Amino acid sequence: MENQGIKDPLIIIVSGPSGVGKDTILNNMKKITNFYFPITVTTRPIRKNEKNGIDYKFISINLFKNMIVEKEFIEWAKVYEHYYGVPKSEIQYAKNKNLDIILKTDIQGAFTIKEIIPESITIFLSPPNIKELSNRLNNRKTEDKISLEKRLQTSEYEMNQSSKFDYNIVNKTGKINLTIDKIIKIIDKEIKHNIL
Repeated sequence: MENQGIKDPLIIIVSGPSGVGKDTILNNMKKITNFYFPITVTTRPIRKNEKNGIDYKFISINLFKNMIVEKEFIEWAKVYEHYYGVPKSEIQYAKNKNLDIILKTDIQGAFTIKEIIPESITIFLSPPNIKELSNRLNNRKTEDKISLEKRLQTSEYEMNQSSKFDYNIVNKTGKINLTIDKIIKIIDKEIKHNIL
């Protein structure tokens, strides 16, 4: 059946190393855009200032594993000893409402979704440099020394994968609004392309 002038919702995947500012950027974008932001399910402990059902859906490992068995995720992964997954129901909800989607995943998740939904658009956020990323992770005070080292080692690998993304944006320190503007310009361009 032909699409009677109704476009499929656009799926924008935002990824990048831990500490690059993904949560801060997307939380700010929620206030100024009409996009749908699917809520990721995780088994990691809730952090100070996070809200269950808004930042993430925090669930037990047993419940998460049951969701895997029931094939309820579009993609899931174990990252830094905790499980993260994007429920299919979140994507379906946005599609039913014809809402464009902005989704935050890790690098592997971005590649998995791009494989399943080739028309999705991937944006890689990177820090100005590794030293700056290290400072951000230290200032966040959410990881112990071993976890911090692991995240920094992983981030070097992740930054080497950035060329596989459709777009790359450097999230400069103190310039979140500039990064948001760049993301919105990319989305506007892709929406126009999607309509044509």
